[in-house]
Amino acid sequence: MAARTVSSILYVTDFSVSSMNAMPWAISEAQKFGYHLSILYPFRLDQVSKGDNVIQSKKELETDAQLKFDNLAAGTLRKSKVPFDFRSEVGFLNDRIVENVRKRHIVMMVMGNSMADGETLEALLTEIDVPVVIVPPRRP
Repeated sequence: MAARTVSSILYVTDFSVSSMNAMPWAISEAQKFGYHLSILYPFRLDQVSKGDNVIQSKKELETDAQLKFDNLAAGTLRKSKVPFDFRSEVGFLNDRIVENVRKRHIVMMVMGNSMADGETLEALLTEIDVPVVIVPPRRP
């Protein structure tokens, strides 16, 4: 018997207020359609100084990302009962998104507008074939 392919919504975050405002929308869509929520935090190592241990710096950045995720989002997700996974991955934003869309059964991507840089977004949209939802900031 073949394994069932799990459909997922890819929620991309940088832990900014804008991207955290997009999380409830991603959760709501996952609940509505019975999808899994794949949460991606892409990061770069360009802030690592030349004398630093790159492997140690990467581990520290991943640990920091996990703590941020646990503090900001994990409780809300657990209460929602939406199945999810969290990944922090080193690399360029577009490369990490494209790779996740290609390797996983992603049916939609959700992100806050802080991550939706014009040129970057345009290039991304030519490489992936899933709907992309950019959640605008909340009005005060």
